[in-house]
Amino acid sequence: MQSIHILDGNTVKVQGYMATCGGYSCGLFASEHAHAEFWRIANDGNSKEDFPEFLSIGYDKTFDRKAGPLSRHYVVVTARVSDECRDMFGRIKCTDRASDLIPIDISLRSNPAVTSNA
Repeated sequence: MQSIHILDGNTVKVQGYMATCGGYSCGLFASEHAHAEFWRIANDGNSKEDFPEFLSIGYDKTFDRKAGPLSRHYVVVTARVSDECRDMFGRIKCTDRASDLIPIDISLRSNPAVTSNA
């Protein structure tokens, strides 16, 4: 996800699958399948597979309240991009709830049948 450095500071709309949003976890995945693969790999202590890419949505109490009912859905997130939790190669360097996206707004994606990229 090296392109995050190019977008740093810009406001964007990003669509993807959001399983949950609250506490230490709020991420946007390309698909529900990518989210499931992430947890399959994470729970397999011996896996040498790479995790699917995803964007971490930073903490914001108001955003979390609005995002809660949209969990387990495809959504559109309006946010400001931040590369502070990515190294020069775009790899995650922060734990828990990194702020790849500093959230502004969220809405249900109107056409979930369309493939999206997070």
